[in-house]
Amino acid sequence: MASEAMISQRVRAVPGPSVDLRRKPPADFIVFGGGLPDPVTHPVADLGALMAEILAANDQAVMGYGFSTAGDVMLREFIAARAGAGMGADNIVLTNGSSGAIGLAALTLLEPGDVVVCEAVTYVGALKAFMQMGAEIEIAPMDAGGLDPEGLAEALERVRAQGRRVKLIYTIPTNQNPTGATLSLERRLQVLRLAEGAGALVLQDDTYGGIRFTAAPPPLIALAPDRAIHLGSFSKTIAPALRVGWAAASPEIAGAMARSRVDLGVSHINQRVVARFIDDGRFDRHVAAATALYARKRDLMLRALERHCGKLAQWNTPEGGFFLWLKLTGADAEAVLTAGEHEKVAFLPGPFFSARTPFRNHLRLSYGQVAEGDIEDGIARLARALAAAAQG
Repeated sequence: MASEAMISQRVRAVPGPSVDLRRKPPADFIVFGGGLPDPVTHPVADLGALMAEILAANDQAVMGYGFSTAGDVMLREFIAARAGAGMGADNIVLTNGSSGAIGLAALTLLEPGDVVVCEAVTYVGALKAFMQMGAEIEIAPMDAGGLDPEGLAEALERVRAQGRRVKLIYTIPTNQNPTGATLSLERRLQVLRLAEGAGALVLQDDTYGGIRFTAAPPPLIALAPDRAIHLGSFSKTIAPALRVGWAAASPEIAGAMARSRVDLGVSHINQRVVARFIDDGRFDRHVAAATALYARKRDLMLRALERHCGKLAQWNTPEGGFFLWLKLTGADAEAVLTAGEHEKVAFLPGPFFSARTPFRNHLRLSYGQVAEGDIEDGIARLARALAAAAQG
């Protein structure tokens, strides 16, 4: 068709997702799929009351286009204060979720032929954003501790030897998606030193970093403010529908990101709702309560896996976030997914997250959205699917 011929080569070259995350599953399925917060944690009453107050005030800065493409100054100051490293509002750009921050960073920083080094399994939306800007993807290996600095060094040297330029190292060092791993302080410092040697920036995706069961090492931007860009979101800690995320960077990069945008910014009403939610202390109390719920759900899932899947898989124990990463001992993840249709259980297979190597014997389980009361039954269903797939 003539209309198809008009689509840019960049967009046509980027593969679509192998799994439709937005397809509503049948009501009798137990779903361990998406990285979504539990609906019971949505602070509906608080958000509704704040929204009503803000609308009633009819503030021009809120009801109009706002006075800054970088976003609400009040909210940017709150985020900067929490980021530390002497940051202020000029270091912060508000975005449409952290995915919007990734897209804006790619638009601002990448040129065709630039290389982005990514972890072996990662957030596929980031890969899509980089590839649409004409960047080339290189892979750095991972182990149980997350991004492997020795493997990263080898990847950087390989690119250098080929005469290509590494512009970004994209990493999810805290509560990694999909593995749940958290990079140690020592490794964070190694990654930053390697980035400096390569003349590259480190793009830290911290989408799930706000959900922690133990203290996390400092964010990369706190360790090297001029070498790192920090991306965050309120989607997992408040509600995805707000679509409020941010990028923290040097004033030069933050300013360039603000100038690059064509969307005139995030909803100013939603920005102000979040700012007010933080200002009166409700945000911190809300996150503490939600984190306690996710810790219980993680532990329920770990105990259920021990009971039902001990001989069928191996898994990690995450220190935060929503995910467990399973390595299967005798089955292919795609075959388990097919068997899961019969058992009425769903998850995301390893290849969904793979930038290059298939990871066909891995899968990701999420305890974020699933109800506490469904975890035991869901893992029992998964065990039956694993056993069926292993038998062929």
